[in-house]
Amino acid sequence: SQINEINHGPELHILNESLRIEDDFDMNATEIELFDNFFKDNNMPDISKHVLIEMDKTEESMRSKSSVAQEKIHSSRFVTFLKDKNINCDLQTVNEESLNLYLRWFYHELRTSVGGFYSPSSLKCIRAGIHRFLTRTCERKFNIICGESFASANRMLTTMSGQWLSHGGTSKQFIAIEENDLNKIFASFDRSSGESLQNEVLFSILYFLGARGREELRRIKRSDIGFEFDSNGRKYMHLNSVKNEESVPNNLRKNVKPSLKSKEYTSGRLNRIYDKRAVESIELYLIHINRDQPNTENLFPRPVKQKKDSPRMFSEKQVRGEVFLSSFMRNFSLKLKLSQLYTNHCIRCTAITNAKEKGLTNSDICLITGHKDERTINRYDRPNDSRKQSLCSALSIQSTSDMQLCEKGSNVSILERSMTASEVGLQERSLTVSAVPEKKMRIEADGNRNIVTITFE
Repeated sequence: SQINEINHGPELHILNESLRIEDDFDMNATEIELFDNFFKDNNMPDISKHVLIEMDKTEESMRSKSSVAQEKIHSSRFVTFLKDKNINCDLQTVNEESLNLYLRWFYHELRTSVGGFYSPSSLKCIRAGIHRFLTRTCERKFNIICGESFASANRMLTTMSGQWLSHGGTSKQFIAIEENDLNKIFASFDRSSGESLQNEVLFSILYFLGARGREELRRIKRSDIGFEFDSNGRKYMHLNSVKNEESVPNNLRKNVKPSLKSKEYTSGRLNRIYDKRAVESIELYLIHINRDQPNTENLFPRPVKQKKDSPRMFSEKQVRGEVFLSSFMRNFSLKLKLSQLYTNHCIRCTAITNAKEKGLTNSDICLITGHKDERTINRYDRPNDSRKQSLCSALSIQSTSDMQLCEKGSNVSILERSMTASEVGLQERSLTVSAVPEKKMRIEADGNRNIVTITFE
């Protein structure tokens, strides 16, 4: 088992590996005898050894492969640290006070392969891996993440996060796509080519399903997509329940909500798209890729340049790779010359932001995005430029001259004073409008000095 690989010396008595079930879940005669003695000594009911093995296999099958890998890597690193410091520690029996001290020391000494500091997210990932190892493998009952006994160790973790920031590290903040950029994106979906159609489908899946940027895209198959009508007669697209675990993302498998029985809810999220344009584009896309690249389940074949004498939009054999899918929105931002470079996760953030603006609760949004913890949704609530402008404009103070212009009988809006850059840039500009029935107002703009003169005649 993984204990065998982590235990680097006889001085580190972590667990009695003879009591652990091997990776292939086979048990030899010695292990069966040890199990028998274990049950007798602890007055436990006689449970079939094969049932125990089957229970372990069931637990392991539901664990994310990435979580298992991280647990193995980070726990091994902690054990190696203890060995290098000549600390004789049995992690199965060590008291919380001592373990807190060891963890605090370990966090303080953590460095990357090039000697730099770890980012806050990486430090949390390391701590989570050690926590899973202690609770699952060593069967300890405490919590090193939020337990009071490990407060000083966690303060050290926070301190090391500050070290990373003070040495030039920056936190990656995912922001919602600006409204003007969204308009450019939707305007580009003209379906005139395979690339344009594929871009629309990619964006629709990421936006309307609240999908994650890389893991989910490359695992979705053609057969996962279906079209149905609801009880009100509205057509929608949905992702079917996927039996093959390789075709469904890890985060979907672990977020299953047993209370939801429908096949659409087996992944813990709604997985429906009602938007008429998005449903039409996905239907059309499936028609083209099934015609141009049949006998395959890959959802993203490589587009080709259309020829006048051929309706083919996609390659017969070539498909989009993981690099393209992971950098889709970044490259799309460059192509459309958007105001900034967005990532795939920005699309997910945009969907959450728009959902909150529509009045959806965090629990409702979790059904769309598949988030397990509703509190996570609050991390996406960051104002974009439009919202910042609205918030700051609320503090604007109306001047006396503005109030005079807006008196009863005047048809001059306060917005008249907010001239565009192109208007102010003119050398001179004169405009005569009717302010009050008995008077005329003359506006003169000097672009050289950026002065606007308003005169009533």
